[in-house]
Amino acid sequence: MLLREEGTGAAIARHVINLGLASWTFKMVQDRVPLPYLDEIFHIPQAQKYCMGEFSSWDPKITTPPGLYIIGYLHSYLFKIFSPDPDTFCSVKTLRHANLIGLIAFLPLAVVMIKKSLSTADAICSFPLLAFFGFLYYTDVWSTVFILAAMAVGLKESVYTNVLSAVLAGTSILFRQTNVVWAAFVAVYLLHPKKLVDKNNFVEDILQLVQRAITTPSITIPYGLVGALFLAFVQYNGGIALGDKSNHVAGVNIPQLFYASLFFLFFSWPIWLSPTFIRRYLNFHFRSPMGLAKYILACAVIAGIIEKLTVIHPFILADNRHYTFYIWRRLISPSYHEHAKFLMVPVYHLGIWTFITTLYQTSPTSWVLTTTFIGAIAATLVPSPLFEARYYIVPYIVWRLLQGRIEPRREWAEWVWYSLINLLTFYVFLNYGFKWPGYDDEIMRFMW
Repeated sequence: MLLREEGTGAAIARHVINLGLASWTFKMVQDRVPLPYLDEIFHIPQAQKYCMGEFSSWDPKITTPPGLYIIGYLHSYLFKIFSPDPDTFCSVKTLRHANLIGLIAFLPLAVVMIKKSLSTADAICSFPLLAFFGFLYYTDVWSTVFILAAMAVGLKESVYTNVLSAVLAGTSILFRQTNVVWAAFVAVYLLHPKKLVDKNNFVEDILQLVQRAITTPSITIPYGLVGALFLAFVQYNGGIALGDKSNHVAGVNIPQLFYASLFFLFFSWPIWLSPTFIRRYLNFHFRSPMGLAKYILACAVIAGIIEKLTVIHPFILADNRHYTFYIWRRLISPSYHEHAKFLMVPVYHLGIWTFITTLYQTSPTSWVLTTTFIGAIAATLVPSPLFEARYYIVPYIVWRLLQGRIEPRREWAEWVWYSLINLLTFYVFLNYGFKWPGYDDEIMRFMW
């Protein structure tokens, strides 16, 4: 069976509510924001060039591959069958509709295939960082869909599905280059033994993984080919980024992991927060001198990294349309005192500890897979100099999928929490526009 959960009727009712909210939100966005907004001013014209058959034309300011525009092109031609009106062909609304379909149809299908739970699918599809961009023409929805589809298809464990999984993972790279890291993670996820001799035996787990890699060429060869093709692209292109490489130079930005922990705490608390969990955290760090010493040392390391390795990208200081602009100025790097940035150190510690603890203690996966997952997060976030909330979408959703069974009441709380955030952010986006000097004809809007 595709679904294996109690309260299926309630889950279906919630799914219907999700679809209704999505339809209403999509209509409101098209009514209030009919023209391309922010990054859409690059994405939509590029997709429209594809629709006109100009496949060799490329905007040099676009740094991601053409996956989004191929989807827009295919969707527009399919849409044309049902709507012969020439004004709708490859229009702003039609291109945005392609992302909506990804959010409300393909993404939940992939999640249900992985978790066998419609409740989990609805929660993940409501995740605010992802849901927001399901109503605009951005890369995030389909980038995530293809990664999760690769995970879901590969779980069928046949030669055909393993190859198809690699194809889907490779396709995800056409939306965002860093997905090559998540393709590697999916390969490890599929090679990971489903029955472990000892979940906590690191050496035994590695040996089983190596054995599976050797005896399952239907996974290792296709995924190895994906990696080889990506390396060939990097060599040919002279780097990972397309187009404007000057503002996307990789570096070392370890504090990205701390910023990600803030978003993790903010969004995930309905899943883990309880008096028992808080007591465990306090007892672990403050009940013994050794625990306190470890806590102080960890906080000192975090503070040292913040002091020495913080990277300030010019975009984060220049664009007040993103919530990250205000998070940076009010929490991460307040201007009222030079040492105010250290006030967040205990919060970063709590976020990192909670993230790792929930992985190792509640996830049915092994140390090797969870360590690989953490390594994948570091590999995708640390090289990026820009504090950008969208970078945390795939790490968060994969973390959510790696969790064990979540109590139904907590999944309900999670869904309600996400829905409230979505209602608030879309209300602000649609109703609290503002002007920039020199841009009198354009309304600026707050967004993730």
